[in-house]
Amino acid sequence: WGIYIGGARPVNEQVVKEGWHKLRYLKRYPPDINLRHWPGLVQDTLKKAGLTPDDISYYFVTQVNREMVHQLMRLLGQHIEKALTIMDKYGYTGSACDFMALHDTIAQGKLKKGDYIQFVTSGVGFVMASAIFRWV
Repeated sequence: WGIYIGGARPVNEQVVKEGWHKLRYLKRYPPDINLRHWPGLVQDTLKKAGLTPDDISYYFVTQVNREMVHQLMRLLGQHIEKALTIMDKYGYTGSACDFMALHDTIAQGKLKKGDYIQFVTSGVGFVMASAIFRWV
């Protein structure tokens, strides 16, 4: 969703008449958008850090659904257990899920000093980010 004027579509009388200044919603959310972009995003972040998927102890992935998280792990050649999920405990929590999963991981004492963790997040599937941290 968004307001699609400005930039490439300058504001003028015509675009206002056509209603482009109003909030519009996408007709269809592409169900595979995260899986089309997450693997490359993960690999690019790993490359910049000089790491490989095997170097990451845990992945914290936006939990759109459990199968999508598991598919990402398979595409990366990683064990599903490295992507900790909280959906069974709290349901869908949106963008908070990554940090809630991190909290659960800390509470369970799973993180060890020196572990690398990677966040792979998305908001509405169109804003994506990845970051790697070393646990101290």
